[in-house]
Amino acid sequence: MTCNGDAQCTKVSKFPGVQFVTARNITNQGLEALAQLPKLQHLDVSNCDKITDDGLASLRSLAKRARSRKKGLALLASLANLQHLELRWCDKIADSGLASLSSSNRLQYLDVSYCYKITDRGLATLATFTDLQHLNVNSCRKITDKGLEAISSLTKLQRLYCANCNKITDTGVASLALPNLRYLNVWNCTKLTDTGLASLSLPNLEQLVN
Repeated sequence: MTCNGDAQCTKVSKFPGVQFVTARNITNQGLEALAQLPKLQHLDVSNCDKITDDGLASLRSLAKRARSRKKGLALLASLANLQHLELRWCDKIADSGLASLSSSNRLQYLDVSYCYKITDRGLATLATFTDLQHLNVNSCRKITDKGLEAISSLTKLQRLYCANCNKITDTGVASLALPNLRYLNVWNCTKLTDTGLASLSLPNLEQLVN
């Protein structure tokens, strides 16, 4: 189901059986409405640049709605069935927004590309996402080798996108002990060398984009 604007999201929230939503031009208010969908599995709010960390945090608070009231991304963490989340170009989202999702450990797909404020600290909070299979941090340019080291515990990860992350070096990619990784995109990671890429220890890697 597609909704454009907060008002349409409010209407969509009246249908508790909805599992797939693509939303555009929404704010934390629209996100809060969508967080009322108990069966939501797939949520795409790409390019919604008015969503903030508070918005994500509000998703976590749904289960405690009677006691507290949060806003925005924090609401998402209470969605027990959420498996697919796209936040591409939601550039107000930072580390605290990702941290608020830490209880959403059923996530299998997460796209935070072009969320420029995200740092290594934000990536470290993803360690609890043990079912994560697809992670896109393209153009999150504050991420360094420490960020890659932090996600090396995600043993189910199959696809990793970190193009345009210019602080990543050979040391960072060498730390990726990901036994199920099949696709790695490090295009325009300018500090990587051919020697570093040749030394990758990824037994199931099928495609490397550099």
